[in-house]
Amino acid sequence: MHLARSDRTSYYLSGSYFDQQGIVIGSRYRRGAGRTNLDFTATNKLTVRTSLGLSREDNQRIEGDGSLDGVVTNALGMQPMRPVYRDDGSTYSRALSSRALDAIFAGTRQPNVISPRRR
Repeated sequence: MHLARSDRTSYYLSGSYFDQQGIVIGSRYRRGAGRTNLDFTATNKLTVRTSLGLSREDNQRIEGDGSLDGVVTNALGMQPMRPVYRDDGSTYSRALSSRALDAIFAGTRQPNVISPRRR
């Protein structure tokens, strides 16, 4: 944040940045923003003011989240006493359907869905 002033001109600058890893492997949220205000007093009766704000956000989501096939939905719906893996490392197909397993391990096998927004 910066505020400056002279006899006839004043300006204000500010900015912010936020970066957070998600709880699902491969998910992340980032946001950046900036703002500037400029005031110019030409005469006692005339003042010109302008303001500019910019922002950008990147929401890296896992495909299918927020739906019945999503990773979080299926992870919460799993029965905790059922194993996911067999002793040999293969998936235990009777514990979950292959669709549910695909959703749970989506973060390690599927690319992220990136949703950038600019204003």
